[in-house]
Amino acid sequence: STTASDTTSKVSQIQNNKSGSWQTDSSASSYTLNEGKHNYSFRAIDNAGNVSNTCSINGLVDWTPPTVPYCKVLKSTGLTVISNTCNGKRNCSISYRATGTRWGTDFEEKSTDSLSELKVIQQYWRPSKFADSSNTCNWKPIDTCSNGWSHYTWDMPVTFDNRYRAIDNAGNTSAEALCTITYYAP
Repeated sequence: STTASDTTSKVSQIQNNKSGSWQTDSSASSYTLNEGKHNYSFRAIDNAGNVSNTCSINGLVDWTPPTVPYCKVLKSTGLTVISNTCNGKRNCSISYRATGTRWGTDFEEKSTDSLSELKVIQQYWRPSKFADSSNTCNWKPIDTCSNGWSHYTWDMPVTFDNRYRAIDNAGNTSAEALCTITYYAP
């Protein structure tokens, strides 16, 4: 809310500048802001015609969550693709067959946010074969989840339920995306 006081000649009016020109607003006590970037300036004028210093407020209103992340395979090592519906899609699945004793994949996860910008993409994953183990990643930034599990053929078949969500700088969280990955023995 906006308030002004003048002990000598009293405040006559409060003006705002939202669009490049000063306007007197009789209801200057509150403003409704739509989503987006806002730059407002305020000043008071007393009954003697004196104009106060300008008070400026810059802000961002963002209620929109980022886009739902999607998963794209960048590189596979020691694997042959059996099926893949994930390149640039959300809620998808990939199946691989191992060609050696050691294997792995590198993924790219993408999301966008047009207002307050993207802060982090988080990942939750758990290998189905080791569901009771502590070898999981529970909604942590992607780069902290990548190297928690060694992949060998004796672990196969194993399915990873990978869930992703994006969070923007305003704290809005996207819906989750699911990328299920199954690895089969040679």
